[in-house]
Amino acid sequence: MALLFKMKYKIIIFALFVFLFLLFNGNDCYGPCYRNFGTHELIIAHVYQSYLSKDTLSSNDTLRVYLSDTVGRKDCYTFNGIEVTKSSNQTDIKIWIKHDEYCGQTCKDSVTVMDGYVYNVFPPLSMGDNKIVIHQPDGSQLIEHYFVH
Repeated sequence: MALLFKMKYKIIIFALFVFLFLLFNGNDCYGPCYRNFGTHELIIAHVYQSYLSKDTLSSNDTLRVYLSDTVGRKDCYTFNGIEVTKSSNQTDIKIWIKHDEYCGQTCKDSVTVMDGYVYNVFPPLSMGDNKIVIHQPDGSQLIEHYFVH
């Protein structure tokens, strides 16, 4: 019985030494990076330029919105999609990008450009003055106007 009692304490002390060794050995399994697995966020892309295929259309024409932007300054950014909200005389556009930088990863600086992307606004178009609003990450907007007769 005494032998079993001594073995139990030896096992507990051994486990404690192993735990402390892993904790102070530089193993990042218990650090903040391990807990959150890096940086993962969804953000709005900055659109540098936009223009329309026409500024005057009929209600059954298709309007083309040309967009140029920089997806990211690091290779950890990727295009994630476009969110479009339409009301009677306004179309709101947000271009979403994803930033994924995993724990321990170093993203090199590179510029990924989405140049000349076209978003089509299909008929029927609302009569009168209309606008396309392109939302920016800083809260500002690019606004393009067109008229439908």
